[in-house]
Amino acid sequence: MDRLTTGRRHARAGSVTVTELLIRQASPARCTDSSPAEPDDITDTIPVVAPASHRRPPARNTQFAKLASIGVAGVVLCGAVTVSSMIYQQRRENAQSAVRPAVQITGDQALLPDRLDRGLPRAYVPAESPRQVPPTDGASAATAAPSTTPPPSAPVTPVHAPPGGTTASANTDDDEAGPANDLALVREFYENLPGAPAAAFQLLSPELLNSSLGEFLQSWSLVVAIDSLELVQQADGVLATVRMRLLGGGHLRIQQLLTVAESPRRIVGVQLLSAQRN
Repeated sequence: MDRLTTGRRHARAGSVTVTELLIRQASPARCTDSSPAEPDDITDTIPVVAPASHRRPPARNTQFAKLASIGVAGVVLCGAVTVSSMIYQQRRENAQSAVRPAVQITGDQALLPDRLDRGLPRAYVPAESPRQVPPTDGASAATAAPSTTPPPSAPVTPVHAPPGGTTASANTDDDEAGPANDLALVREFYENLPGAPAAAFQLLSPELLNSSLGEFLQSWSLVVAIDSLELVQQADGVLATVRMRLLGGGHLRIQQLLTVAESPRRIVGVQLLSAQRN
């Protein structure tokens, strides 16, 4: 059978064109319902996977050691703060005590032996009480009588130094001693105390003591004798170290700083530096 050779393509039976294929293709269905689409349950069923850590979980012993070290560090810190506050307080008190002037014992408290004896700690109390009351009455009565007449004559010669044959030696001593006259006056004061306390009282300035002559005599009646006397001239006065024997048999050692005036040769200041009973 001869084929047509006209040059045109003829449609074959049962063939489908491209246009028909496009028309036949199913179009996507549109949602006509206005309600929101139901959520997909697939996302709820997928578990959340936590990122895996490469570190090992800490052991209980390690945690306990960390807590213990933190506690010890806290205790050490609190102790350091407490110690530093104590050191600061102590330094502050030391600075205040250094700035605070020391208490000076002067006047009657520094010169009268009975007040010095009462101020010192007692080693044996029963032996101290009888020697203060009975001896003072008898000794003061014995020394009060001669104190009415001799006081004007005895101290006047070294203090005022009037011209005369009896005062020639005193004048020569004053001229030879020069600046050491304070030593001579202080030595004379202590030498007169055991036997003639009234004469020693005249060598004191009236403004130095608040006590009277009778109280001065009664106080020094407790002293039997002066065992040793050391005098040293200083720029601020005469340093006297005296060891005296008391009526009860005890000894009192005192160290005093005495100041002597120039115009009236009298003791105008007494400061107690140390005192001890032995």
